[in-house]
Amino acid sequence: MKKYETLAMIFILLLYNFNAYSQESSKGKEIKVGVASIDITPEYPIRLAGFALRTQTESDTVSLPLNAKAIAFGNSYEDLSLMITVDLIGISYQITDSVKKRLSGIINPDRISISASHTHSGPEIGTLINILHFTSLKTAFDGNLLPIEQISHINKYREDLTDKLEIVALKAIKSREPSFISWGKGEVDFAMNRRGVDVVDYDMPLMKITDVKGNIKCLFLTYSCHAVCAGSNNNAIHGDWVGVSQKIIEERYPGVTALVAVGCGGDINPKAITTEEIENNPFYGAEKYGKMIADEVDNLLSMTLTPIKTTPTIKYANIELPFNNVPDTKEFIDNTSNITVKGYYSRLALERKAIGLEVPSYVKYPIQVWRFGNDLDMIVLGGEVVSEYSQRLKKELGSDKLWIIAYSNDVSCYIPSKRYIEKTPTIYEVEPSMYYYNQPSPFKSSVEDQIIKTIHSLR
Repeated sequence: MKKYETLAMIFILLLYNFNAYSQESSKGKEIKVGVASIDITPEYPIRLAGFALRTQTESDTVSLPLNAKAIAFGNSYEDLSLMITVDLIGISYQITDSVKKRLSGIINPDRISISASHTHSGPEIGTLINILHFTSLKTAFDGNLLPIEQISHINKYREDLTDKLEIVALKAIKSREPSFISWGKGEVDFAMNRRGVDVVDYDMPLMKITDVKGNIKCLFLTYSCHAVCAGSNNNAIHGDWVGVSQKIIEERYPGVTALVAVGCGGDINPKAITTEEIENNPFYGAEKYGKMIADEVDNLLSMTLTPIKTTPTIKYANIELPFNNVPDTKEFIDNTSNITVKGYYSRLALERKAIGLEVPSYVKYPIQVWRFGNDLDMIVLGGEVVSEYSQRLKKELGSDKLWIIAYSNDVSCYIPSKRYIEKTPTIYEVEPSMYYYNQPSPFKSSVEDQIIKTIHSLR
């Protein structure tokens, strides 16, 4: 009898281990994950970023609140990592570095990412400082400073923002609990290449995070497209399609925190909305496209997603991207007669040189690679990266397990492709935008290979 009892016990143990393995294979392994959200909507009028010409100087109302949200992954200090999204035009390295410094006693700074939605209906935080001096298409830039109250509002917002990013990070870290993570990839087709080339990334990767009972607590996704639906006539705070998609997802899934980041959308705009459609609702496009994102989330959640079985290993690099030609003093002086942003930037550069400061010859460019074991590679890039980077990375690294996020850690300027720099050197993404970003020159065409090579070395 004991022999049969022993065999029965062995069978039960084997069955238990098989069920445990099956559950682990379908859900992944338990990983501690925390999620948090905080309102970052300005409580006072402030200049909006993203469009040089607006009908008013400061925002006059809030049509959709802005948020910062955070996901903290990790079972211990060694594997703790933090992904933060912000409903803003961009993020500067100064703000990112300040947040990292504040959290350095808790988390390795290289394991923190801050990604901006690039909404053009959010507050100016100094990343596009030249826009603040634009007066009109006829007179372009003048030499006047902003009124002191407007400068005060921008500076106050920057300080408040840094405080709030620290708060939301700490909340996410402290709220970590055993969770399951899975991911998948869908498609949405409202993006279009504004340069007329057939390069568009329709992929929409989605990460689902549940508690151990299977209840969804977080949905994180990326789509590659500018958040410019509201247009330059709008003067209200709004998160554009990115903010709308988060709102709809959270309404459809009560208790869920939705995070949305933007991929390689530097040269990608939403498909145009007709005048009739926006006549009575300036946010019609944002609402239409935000709903398309949310609908694709529903579609993906009806499918079996790929389990993620480990916290990410993260490698970080900060490389130097060289400018093609930094003007000398004489060239800057000659350029000041130009009434466009190039002339205005030249004046700023001359003032810089006059007090003994150097005009930079390169941009420091942050690159991160998050590797969730063999399940997912997440590439996190700074700047406004154009779509050809996504196309090339997917070709060289494979698209099945690749997730690319841009507008992260430091949005210092556009990051154009080699083809754009060599074939269309005067387009906005290559040259004029650099002066808006307070940069002296377009890049050398070698920067694309430099970035791609660095990504390969970090994997």
